[in-house]
Amino acid sequence: MVFQARPGLQIRPSGESDPVAKGTGRGVERIAQNLPKVGDIGDMSKVVVGTVVALNNTGKGELKPEYDFRHTGIISEVIRGDDGRIISMKMIDSGGTAGSGASGPRVSELITNGESQYWGNRINGFYKWDTKPDTGAQSTNTANAVTTKANFTCEPK
Repeated sequence: MVFQARPGLQIRPSGESDPVAKGTGRGVERIAQNLPKVGDIGDMSKVVVGTVVALNNTGKGELKPEYDFRHTGIISEVIRGDDGRIISMKMIDSGGTAGSGASGPRVSELITNGESQYWGNRINGFYKWDTKPDTGAQSTNTANAVTTKANFTCEPK
């Protein structure tokens, strides 16, 4: 999967329509309105590398519904056990305070050793972003897990 950055949209798969061009609300809300939903915190069976995850961005403390659909990431790793349960899930997102020197793209863990982490407890939904087959994705089977990873690159539009 190749992603293109362009003004008004931080990142999108090459050759795909702009998921925030239509709808109402903030960008993540529009993504959820315009892309097919493939899962949520209760059903992650269809989540694969390249899936978009929408998240609540309350911060520390009790989750507040008004902060639903305020943060997003792209799933970059899914490791499932023999039973299909997710053992590890990571996303590429952006975080930090602009101008601090510590902001920008990062890898964040949603699930580690089968346990939800900070962002894993804030999942609003999973959405299928790309309609074209992923050519960069790699899957490997081991005795205890199935691992899927992909390499992401950015190209000028």
